[in-house]
Amino acid sequence: MRIGQIRLPDDRIHAALVQGDELVDVADPAAGLSGVADFLDRALETGRRLEQVLGLRLAAGGGARYPLAALLGGEAARGARLAMPITPRRPGAAA
Repeated sequence: MRIGQIRLPDDRIHAALVQGDELVDVADPAAGLSGVADFLDRALETGRRLEQVLGLRLAAGGGARYPLAALLGGEAARGARLAMPITPRRPGAAA
């Protein structure tokens, strides 16, 4: 699982996951899950692995999808920009 954060045009920060050639917004502000730190906190609170907490949001459909290549190239995609590097940097590498 490759994780990142995007900054939306209104300056909100959302956690996002790489899925194929897209970055999928998995934030759920109504549930108190916006940035990666919120997901880390939820994982600690529930005793789940971070990947499980993020994966549940992805399985629920996630939110907006952004072209990964544009974001990795430093460009904005529909007003969103990367707010943290994608980790792990290479697909298949350990986090």
